[in-house]
Amino acid sequence: MYPGLFSGTVPPVPHDLAEAFAPTPRARPSRIGRRQGRIQLTRVGPRLRACTAERAKQLPERNSAADQQPRGSGVEGVNAQPPVRTDRGVAAPIGRAGTSEDGDRVLVIDDEPDIAELVGVTLRTAGYAVEVAHGGNEGLALASARPPAVVLLDVMMPGITGLQVCEALRQDVATATTSIIMLTAKRATADQVEGLRRGADDYITKPFDPDELLARVETALRRGRKLREVSPLTGLPGNFEITRQLDSLIAEPVQSFALIHADLDSFKPYNDRYGFLKGDDSIRTTAEVLLRELSAIGTKPRFLGHLGGDDFALLVADESAEEVANRIVDAFDAIAPSLYGPLDAQRGFIEVRARDGGMGRYPLLSISLGIATTRRRRYTTAHEAAAVATEMKEVAKLHPGSTWRIDRRAGP
Repeated sequence: MYPGLFSGTVPPVPHDLAEAFAPTPRARPSRIGRRQGRIQLTRVGPRLRACTAERAKQLPERNSAADQQPRGSGVEGVNAQPPVRTDRGVAAPIGRAGTSEDGDRVLVIDDEPDIAELVGVTLRTAGYAVEVAHGGNEGLALASARPPAVVLLDVMMPGITGLQVCEALRQDVATATTSIIMLTAKRATADQVEGLRRGADDYITKPFDPDELLARVETALRRGRKLREVSPLTGLPGNFEITRQLDSLIAEPVQSFALIHADLDSFKPYNDRYGFLKGDDSIRTTAEVLLRELSAIGTKPRFLGHLGGDDFALLVADESAEEVANRIVDAFDAIAPSLYGPLDAQRGFIEVRARDGGMGRYPLLSISLGIATTRRRRYTTAHEAAAVATEMKEVAKLHPGSTWRIDRRAGP
């Protein structure tokens, strides 16, 4: 019920790369550039190739083992990823993560090899793990095999276009929530709107500045991390943020907080009787009750998170724990009957068929709260506090109806 717990600054782009991105009026446009109207994006000639090669020499020394795996949270050599076989052969990451968080991998899909190489070097210099695909089909294969955090996608490509790739990414369950940034030479608003309608999150117009590229990638990653850290059902912070908040309070020199583990009673039979959609409604209603009663308390800390299912975690001031618990119990009991049909609400129970074929009788939903406080003990880890709160919650469940129990034992 408590998975894993209860159980920036953008680096400056080197001047030579900034020059490489700038349009060169006297240079001859590439064949693909002429065909697709990318006059500003000139062929990467000897000067640009030399620039890229020179920058590669300045990057950290690589070896065959470390180069195939991203690095996150300051730990090198974890989560090694095997090469992916695509329609163009075996594709391997061209870079590795530096300072980026674990999983912040960027996939570049661009049919122009020189541009893809340049974007890849820019991102790698900034510390991102990068994979490059030189066509739509290859990009889809890579994205499906190892879903990236961000896709930089060229709009105008031969064969399957960038817009078609964008739609396919959104339809694949593995990449449905991946951030997609379109790279486009089209400046017309209608073209950009079309990309957003197809599922893109952002766009960059060519020619683009490397600083803008890095800023937009970091923005997409930050937004993606925030979305991953909230419950899609209630919109409340999830397990990672709950752990961070608890760790922060435990690290205080003088601890003064209470952790409350809230859990619904008789939720499974309710789900069986009314279906999962009504079950979701009851969880959202519970979240609203918890948030409203928590907001009425003037003391701090004041935090509410959704652990998943019908479990929630609250962090409050030690001296406010009992008051918050009483308010929650009273408020939930007042609203619980409204979650039922008139007949069930009037008689105060529901009948649900048990596994043995007989009918079981279950009371209306209630809420049990377990409270771990710092009143008589000091916690050294989040897991220790969570274990005490969960233990108290189980004690509360031994009693009928909505209730709470608080740990009053002295710590070691």
